[in-house]
Amino acid sequence: MSNEKILVVSPTLNEISNIEEHISSTLKIGCHMLIVDDNSIDGTSEIVKNHKEFGKKIFLLHRKNKKGLGTAYIDGFNWGLTNNYDYLVEMDADLSHRSEDLKKMIEINQDYDLVIGSRYISEGNTEGWSFFRELLSRNANFFSRIILNSKVKDLTSGFRVYKGESLKKTKYEESTCEGYAFQIDMTIRAEKVGLSILEIPIIFVERESGSSKMNTKIIFEAILYLLKRIF
Repeated sequence: MSNEKILVVSPTLNEISNIEEHISSTLKIGCHMLIVDDNSIDGTSEIVKNHKEFGKKIFLLHRKNKKGLGTAYIDGFNWGLTNNYDYLVEMDADLSHRSEDLKKMIEINQDYDLVIGSRYISEGNTEGWSFFRELLSRNANFFSRIILNSKVKDLTSGFRVYKGESLKKTKYEESTCEGYAFQIDMTIRAEKVGLSILEIPIIFVERESGSSKMNTKIIFEAILYLLKRIF
């Protein structure tokens, strides 16, 4: 399979300090890229448009308002499927997701409908997190698995490779979730329609530049999603 049939979808909001390195490391693997930018004010989209591969291997969806992670991926998936890509990748643009892990995921994804880069299986890990943050994330994933009766250990992972035809079966466009809740919802949708799922270990690296998009709204939405599933 040609890596040119693989589209890496990366939502951005003010990632000017990371976007060039993210593009460079991903292009070395041979994938095409779609940057979904939520009207960054720091010039992120200009960096993308001025790249020598823009319009060839790199593409841009510029959205006028901040619409959130979930809709960014939905718009990106729609674009990728319309343009006949066989595999669609969720990957952060802040360098938290490593290109070497992407390469491993691509090499194995032909045999599965969904490959998830997991922090919480053997040999998976995080770098740069405080003890409290890692404890919170691990416990959140553990209780989410119990509540949702899921077999996936890293429900909130935002590093994934979907087979395009399989992604359509999830009816991803019907998801109304954002942030962590979007990743949880997509996992449950995939399990519900019987997609074959494999988790492989990755090392998640905390961003060094730019500001995290994590906020209380995103955390609250994930909690609310779980409560709705309970009741």
